[in-house]
Amino acid sequence: MSAVAQDAAEEALIYAVLIYETFNRPYAYQAIERWILFPLGLSKTLGPMQIETQTNKSDSAIVRQGAIKLLGAFRSAILAAEASVATWKVDERDKQRYVRSAAIQSAARMYNIRSDYANQVDSVYKVLVTEVYRSAALS
Repeated sequence: MSAVAQDAAEEALIYAVLIYETFNRPYAYQAIERWILFPLGLSKTLGPMQIETQTNKSDSAIVRQGAIKLLGAFRSAILAAEASVATWKVDERDKQRYVRSAAIQSAARMYNIRSDYANQVDSVYKVLVTEVYRSAALS
């Protein structure tokens, strides 16, 4: 993921989506999807990041494509969130926390429109930056 992600925060976001998707679509289900449902036209998404595709690609290609899509949405959302807090009269760290959380939620909603998806990905992300990607955490 480091080839696509610019920093630990972006890498943690990619892994948050991968973890959430893998939990909700285990490998056995993904295999059925890839080898039975997709060829029959009964599935439009594939792989660990559930990317919409026309052709049966490798998992690594699908993860890369999903990461690029997710991070594009995240980077755009960061800019929008930063603009929205520019005039706030609060501690800079509070602004940063809000911007990061708002951007993650926005990117997750763009990535998957299911109603609970953004909150679930944000929750996994927070665990990752607390336990694994400490350099990405905002104190």
